[in-house]
Amino acid sequence: MCDTQIKTKNITTIAIFSALSILLSFLGFHIPFLPFLKIDASEVIAVLAAFLTNSALGITVFFVRNFIFFIFFSKTMGIGELINFILNSLFIIFSKITYVKLKNTKLNALVWCLAIGIIFSSTVNIFLNYFLFYPMIFNIIPQSTILKTYASIFPWVTNLSIAVLSVNLPFTILKQLLNSVLLVYLLKYFKSFNL
Repeated sequence: MCDTQIKTKNITTIAIFSALSILLSFLGFHIPFLPFLKIDASEVIAVLAAFLTNSALGITVFFVRNFIFFIFFSKTMGIGELINFILNSLFIIFSKITYVKLKNTKLNALVWCLAIGIIFSSTVNIFLNYFLFYPMIFNIIPQSTILKTYASIFPWVTNLSIAVLSVNLPFTILKQLLNSVLLVYLLKYFKSFNL
């Protein structure tokens, strides 16, 4: 295949996976009492693109999806989209590196790489939320308002550290776990992946 055909194929793949990811975002739902936390399967599409092609293509799909959401739909002035892009790009990077290293049996390697991806992205999520996301959000919504919202639902939340560790971290792990299960299920249907 010549360079032009490869570039055209990559652009087409990015466009298709980005469009699917955006569509799935609209099928997701926000946690009613914490509207800045959202569960959807849109991230699975970008990770699927990364596993079927390469990491750069999957990360590009994340970028396109988050950029479009930032321009047209952001409720966090782009902060949520930035965090989403960073976390999911790290998830792809750690998962793919682990997958390539452990490629003895595909299903076994896939389970391990997704587990390591969840651990690394969830760990980074703690720091991103504490040092980047919340400080930026506090410029829009006062910290006391956010902590009161947390405390009204989770009485043990008395400060930001507890909120991040007892609410955001479990939510991220659960979301990544659900997305990973869905990814394994989807990959079984792609003959090129051959699980």
